[in-house]
Amino acid sequence: GRCVEEEWLASDDRANALRTLVQSYADLECGFHIGCMLRACAKHGSLVSVFLEKGLLTNVVEIAASAPFDIASDAFATLTSFLTEHKAITAEWLIKNPQFF
Repeated sequence: GRCVEEEWLASDDRANALRTLVQSYADLECGFHIGCMLRACAKHGSLVSVFLEKGLLTNVVEIAASAPFDIASDAFATLTSFLTEHKAITAEWLIKNPQFF
């Protein structure tokens, strides 16, 4: 079954929660905590789909490229989680969005 957090975050109304986390990621005060929360979300395929479909991957790539080293390296770990936890979902998204790379 689905966990409560997964159901709550997977709905279109709740995609804003993921967006809010990503927008706050570069903040040195809470960036590491946000990274942990995002990597926990990456364990759920439906949340990976929301993350990819809402374009949040691009935001995390930008953070990884421009944030201070500590946050940037954490963002790379988060990218790895979102791109590898559910390979079939990621592969399908990459096929539909080849322009990303």
